[in-house]
Amino acid sequence: MFMKRNLFALTFLFLTMFGHAQEVFTNVFLPLTPFSLHTIEDDLYVGIFGQDATRPAGIYKVAFSDSDNEILVSQIDFGGVGVLELAHDQSTNILYASNITGIYKVDLNQSLPVTPELLYDGAYEFINGLLLKDGFLYASNSEEILKINVLNSSAEIIYTVPDDRSIIMGEIVNNLLYYFERLNTTKELDLVSFNLNDSDPSGTLISDMNGYAGFIQDAYAKNNTLYATIESAGPAIHHILKFDLNNSIPLLADEVLTFDSSRSALGVTSYQTDLYYCTGDNDISRLEDSSLSIPSIKELHASVW
Repeated sequence: MFMKRNLFALTFLFLTMFGHAQEVFTNVFLPLTPFSLHTIEDDLYVGIFGQDATRPAGIYKVAFSDSDNEILVSQIDFGGVGVLELAHDQSTNILYASNITGIYKVDLNQSLPVTPELLYDGAYEFINGLLLKDGFLYASNSEEILKINVLNSSAEIIYTVPDDRSIIMGEIVNNLLYYFERLNTTKELDLVSFNLNDSDPSGTLISDMNGYAGFIQDAYAKNNTLYATIESAGPAIHHILKFDLNNSIPLLADEVLTFDSSRSALGVTSYQTDLYYCTGDNDISRLEDSSLSIPSIKELHASVW
């Protein structure tokens, strides 16, 4: 009886840590690869990699109420490489998208599919993060954070990391820009932030991330909780982590999910009380997460959607 109880307890613990009622939401894009995810109202917008006879790389959308049908939003294709990052302006209903050739403007007020407009020509800069706040895009390449005016495309460098580190964008929460620094020698990661109002910003360490190493593929914030997907360095286990921004710093990273070396951790977003994520295996999955169920009065900005 004792062994049965302990087996039940271990099983329950495993399901609590790794199960959370997770399931495949859609595999409608098979054999193409969902890479980036973004929620706009009741639709999931998906950046797709790959090509087949009928579907180019670009942005598609799937209604959360109808996961069996995809709609092409905009073709943004560079030899099968689609969209790396997405940011949406609720006030204008314009979607901004980045790939390795630059940043594009996709006016969702137009009939679909929308012809994208090149906003910022950053060819081969590899924009690895894209955030929007108050009419400015914040984009990161490996060494810098750029501030880009969406009206005239003017850009300025507002932050540069030390030579021994590289930078990966995170999210904007309560006027704090969260980003990740990666030590170039060991690939170990830190979570850092600075205030967007600072004229000469300097980073504050938020978390040393418990020694996690690799590359942050995506970050997402809701209810004062920051989620991050880590594609670990080498043949290792990949992760989805979360940080409770209500807690005092330094923060600890909580594991939401782990994946073996056959599945990378890529895009992440949410809808209602479910987390949605993709792992490079053609599917988009969803997972219940309690952090999504309680709105926070500290969540004052609208740029995370």
